[in-house]
Amino acid sequence: MSSFASSAIFSMARLEPDAVKALLAASGAELLARLLPGGRYVGNEYRADGPDGSKWAVVTKGSKVGCWQCFGAAGVAGRSFLSLIRDAACQGDHVAAFQWALKFVGGDDDRTRLPPPRTVPVTAPPRHEAASDNGMGIYLKAEPFDWSNPVGRYLVGRGIDPALLPRAPAALRYHAGLWNAELQCHLPAMVAPIIHPITRCQMAIHRTWLEQHGSDWVKARVETPKKVRGAYKGGFIPLTRGASGKRWAQAPEGDRLALAEGIENALSVAQEEPEWRVAAYVAANNLLELTLPAVFTAICLIADRDGENWSVTEDRDIAREQWRMEGREVFDWTPPPGVKDANDYVRERHYGHA
Repeated sequence: MSSFASSAIFSMARLEPDAVKALLAASGAELLARLLPGGRYVGNEYRADGPDGSKWAVVTKGSKVGCWQCFGAAGVAGRSFLSLIRDAACQGDHVAAFQWALKFVGGDDDRTRLPPPRTVPVTAPPRHEAASDNGMGIYLKAEPFDWSNPVGRYLVGRGIDPALLPRAPAALRYHAGLWNAELQCHLPAMVAPIIHPITRCQMAIHRTWLEQHGSDWVKARVETPKKVRGAYKGGFIPLTRGASGKRWAQAPEGDRLALAEGIENALSVAQEEPEWRVAAYVAANNLLELTLPAVFTAICLIADRDGENWSVTEDRDIAREQWRMEGREVFDWTPPPGVKDANDYVRERHYGHA
């Protein structure tokens, strides 16, 4: 067993996923010999025959340590030793993989006990951009949300029904003339603050440029109609308040939170499940950066079908496991086959077309 086996970290009742991944990386040679025996090292890779009889390769040095690929018919791949365990030893079951990993590093795999309280930062995480880049000035100059202004009309055009939402998404605002670098001109835009879930400080701003087609408002016909300004990692866009109707700062104990990547998908979920508080987490690579308040004891993760991506799938698996370890209930919603996302699902359900 690894020399880490006597470390004080094993006094914890439950190891955090990041700690388990670090311990697995520290015991990489032993782990690979267990999972993929009989292999050899070639440059910065370990290569061996896998459980399916095909060639497997695992990066053991450099910035991509833990990334791996199976070159067999399944063509599976991953970017951590935890995902390697999942597919090499546990038939794709991420929960079983985490239990396997806990046993390997010597941790506690008794999953009937609640995990120790997670330490929550009292300040926003460090930013890599100046505070002036958080878009607060842009946001404050924008007009408050109204269903009759271009932002409201854009959302209605995307199938969001004001009658189905308990209240208007006041975090969204309308900017009549926001600079667009691609076209080198000012365009109308929907803007939204990206806030830190714990401190509720604005970290960045999300911008969706709009244009008018006849009486309809749609996304602007530019290569990138949606952009973020500022250091958004770890933040989300708060959209609806759920059953309590209380402000996000006063969310009650036992509240339920649904997380979707984009604003339109999140609002689509909100009108179908108005009792859930809803937020948009902005981008797939931001999901694991979120630190959620303890009052949210149930989380629903809203998935898309806009192209299967193994790294995104792995991030979702890790996020679900992290939330379960924090003692939360975890739910998933994925649109039916042939439907891209929650917004398309709502539009097909209510209007017969996406």
